[in-house]
Amino acid sequence: MNKTLKIQLATLAMIFFSTAIWAQGHFNVNMDVKNMHYWRGLRVSDGFVTAPMVGYYNSGFAAFAWGGLSVDGRYKEVSKIVSYSSGGFSITLLDIFNFSGNPDAGYFNFNSDETNHITDLAVMYDFTESFPLRLMFATVIYGNDRDSSGDNRYSSYLEAGLPFVRESYVVQPYAALGFAFNSADDNSIYGSKAFDLVNIGLRVSRPVELGSYTLPVTGTLGFNPSLKQASVEIALSLF
Repeated sequence: MNKTLKIQLATLAMIFFSTAIWAQGHFNVNMDVKNMHYWRGLRVSDGFVTAPMVGYYNSGFAAFAWGGLSVDGRYKEVSKIVSYSSGGFSITLLDIFNFSGNPDAGYFNFNSDETNHITDLAVMYDFTESFPLRLMFATVIYGNDRDSSGDNRYSSYLEAGLPFVRESYVVQPYAALGFAFNSADDNSIYGSKAFDLVNIGLRVSRPVELGSYTLPVTGTLGFNPSLKQASVEIALSLF
């Protein structure tokens, strides 16, 4: 059985599993706006971005689609996400389809040598408030993470954060390593080396009142020492 067929069967299995529990959950629609899209130390888009999301939620299970589109049309992304959380533990399977500058990329093309998809598996654990540590590890398990030899680099990301609450603010300093388990180019998708510090910064979240509405706002100041870049992202959740 080839890899493409395995991925298609796994996707169908997730759909069937989700359908079986729909009757007990609920659907939701959200919309965020950002001055840019900053993800794991990477400037995915430098322009103003709209980010709609539609999904299904049932207790700790979630299955949803997330879209990113810059106002100038240069950045385009459609991602599918399935996650499960219990207590402080969560696991997330993320399928990123970023077709910026590649409008002819086939959405249903999962050929390992051609696909534009990136399949990422992440686990996260939040410790108790008495020990406010948040750890997240993610690795690209399939897709457009190929080195010059055409092999999957298995780019990975390990982040540690220390979230704490001050009045209405949630503040989280963080630092992350990016590395590749297999890279002929001696780099990963996150940095210029196969093992490097790729993201350090600060996230601050707070509700902002606009008349009778309360809108969550998150600001992120991030530095990628490996790529020698600095970024500031402001994200506003409209609903």
